[in-house]
Amino acid sequence: ANFNFIGVAPGKSEPSFLAVIIEIFLWSATGVLAHSEYSLSQLVVTRKDFDALEQMSKIIGELIMGVSITVSVIAVSRSVELNVAQISVSLKAANIETIIAISFILGYYHGQTRRLLGAIQKRVTETAMANKESKDGE
Repeated sequence: ANFNFIGVAPGKSEPSFLAVIIEIFLWSATGVLAHSEYSLSQLVVTRKDFDALEQMSKIIGELIMGVSITVSVIAVSRSVELNVAQISVSLKAANIETIIAISFILGYYHGQTRRLLGAIQKRVTETAMANKESKDGE
């Protein structure tokens, strides 16, 4: 074969877009599953009644949510540049190893990422509503 797992062929220095997407899916799913297994082991240790079907459905839901959040955060981070207190945050020039690491971390901490994105959405909505009210009042 002329390519490896991430799609880098001889003479081609960058992985293809499809290869990057596959890496994001696989590594974020691995992170979500690692977190789910840790949480499940804690549940088994501390609780006697255990419903496997209920837990499996929760894991599948978390897997879908975690991968979706990871893909959206990485897509936004690759397309925009965020400047906070003279620190620039962007994944525009990130190599595949960085994308893999961030995918796993975002997958593992998908619950906290979801809460943070909810807080950002609330702040943006409040600002937009305040701007609209100030324009309507003029």
